[in-house]
Amino acid sequence: MRMDLDIKAFLEERLSRLKAMPREDALRSIIWTAAPLIIVGLLAVVYSGYSRARGLALDRKAEMERFAVLRSEYTGEKARIDGLSRKASAPDASVVSVVEALAQGIGIRGRIVSLKPLGESAAAGYIQREAEVRIERVDLNQLVNFLFQAENGRYLLAIKEFSMKSRFEDPDLFDATMRLAHVTKAPS
Repeated sequence: MRMDLDIKAFLEERLSRLKAMPREDALRSIIWTAAPLIIVGLLAVVYSGYSRARGLALDRKAEMERFAVLRSEYTGEKARIDGLSRKASAPDASVVSVVEALAQGIGIRGRIVSLKPLGESAAAGYIQREAEVRIERVDLNQLVNFLFQAENGRYLLAIKEFSMKSRFEDPDLFDATMRLAHVTKAPS
């Protein structure tokens, strides 16, 4: 309350001084007092607009960076899916012939002691044919090559189960049993 009275007294005192001044001096005094206030007000409005625009620009930049990350992830996944789709669209072959061709390429076809087809299932436009494969007396390098070619070779093969054990008479040789799934597109 005291502050309001002080401000009121100050303004009344200034107003009485302006009335006592000649008109031109009073206008100059008003202009010299009001001009800086108007300029400061305009600068505050401009700076506020600039700050808001700068904040929006930084937000857009962050969104673009997130979008770039998403785009690169999408591109990588799309390339991987397209590669799998090309493998799945390979000419229709039985799972037995695919496994035999794979083993032949590595040079362990004669080491396959059992190759049993387990059946097939269809879902979402694809056919999955499974087989159980038993390989005996292979070294670790041949086994790794076989598994690598199964996962990354010409056909879309997935390793569903895998077990191996070393041989008693030669610990450097292994026997492996695995269940493989060969996936192809279903005929239209």
